[in-house]
Amino acid sequence: MAIIDQQKTEYYRFGQPHYQHIGSIFSVTIAAHDAIPEALLQRVKKRRREVIWSIEQDSLPDKQARKNNIHERYYAYIEELLHRKYEQEHVLRNPLAAAKLEARIKAFDGVYYNLLAYSIMSNHAHLQLDFSVQCPKDWDWISPLPDYVNLATVLGQIKGGSAYDINKEIGRAGKLWQPGYYDRYMRNRKHLMAEFWYILRNPKKAGLVQNWRDHPFTFGLPALAGYARGEGGWPT
Repeated sequence: MAIIDQQKTEYYRFGQPHYQHIGSIFSVTIAAHDAIPEALLQRVKKRRREVIWSIEQDSLPDKQARKNNIHERYYAYIEELLHRKYEQEHVLRNPLAAAKLEARIKAFDGVYYNLLAYSIMSNHAHLQLDFSVQCPKDWDWISPLPDYVNLATVLGQIKGGSAYDINKEIGRAGKLWQPGYYDRYMRNRKHLMAEFWYILRNPKKAGLVQNWRDHPFTFGLPALAGYARGEGGWPT
């Protein structure tokens, strides 16, 4: 497992900021098409863009740190919105649908990424993915990797494939996923573990189970979860 501190390459897709570090670890959220009301989502995005723009225009120091703080607050608010009660379909509440998404997530484990954690909720899913599996051990972290498949491409395959599988499995038609995704690259081990435990404890936070291990569509890599030490145990 690698925590890579490379120069960040930032770009926007569907109004979301993304950092595409080759070989990094990412915590990702994908949301159902109706998980957050569209008008509300657009207002939140617009407000974030306005605040980021004001930071870029001012003469105060620590611009990148302040922008990072805004991004973190934005993602935290998105997570809050995902757990609010709206009129929506909750497709992934159906275990047949959740199982199809889980299968797509597992299909790329060891190929494009090492799967560290996931939790499939009724209207969204959290993933933690380590892309260093695609990087040769003798790679210098500078030379191009022509066969490297990045996060955006992989998530496109997971979302597109799972939408097809789920619709076919449960006799559903139409759009399943919200465009884009919400991602954060893991800056260090502390950040990685905080996100790891957030993902695992999401079903408990939502009131679905008393212990995350009782949720059928939640997984944490045993080496990180420290099973032998109990739920709160940290690996050595």
